[in-house]
Amino acid sequence: MLDQIMDTLRHAADHDSSGHAVSQIRGRVRALQCRTQALTRRIISKIQRTTPLLSEDEVTERVRALQVEAIEHVINRLYDEIRGTRYSTEHCSLLLLDYRRAEATLRARPNVGAGAAAFTMADDVKRESYSIEMGIIQDMFEASDITRAQARALRRNVYVMSVDADASL
Repeated sequence: MLDQIMDTLRHAADHDSSGHAVSQIRGRVRALQCRTQALTRRIISKIQRTTPLLSEDEVTERVRALQVEAIEHVINRLYDEIRGTRYSTEHCSLLLLDYRRAEATLRARPNVGAGAAAFTMADDVKRESYSIEMGIIQDMFEASDITRAQARALRRNVYVMSVDADASL
């Protein structure tokens, strides 16, 4: 009888210690998980700080390309579904028509990078043309073709034209 009591006490003691061991293991796993998350955050932060940033134009172009690829994939899947019997052909063809319109709309939009380059080039041409105009006015004034008041009025007109062009762009 004493042996049974001792065995029961040993079993209870072993059972409690196994629960304690499980609790310790859970705690250690949780601590490891927290350390791993902190390390991951630090690594991601370092990567974000050290990698060169993309311009909004590049991001927009890549998103648009991804959208076009996704729409093409959906269109191909719709063609597969039209050939199958799982869905109604009419519904698939209506969806196909909608996706084709969306694809055409995305492809019809002007390229963002080309638009930004064209805008920069137009701005440079505009600046150069106004500086040429100001140079011509100065040359005319120095050659006494126009008076000082006329030169001032012409410069003011060129300034108004440049402000108006900046507002329209």
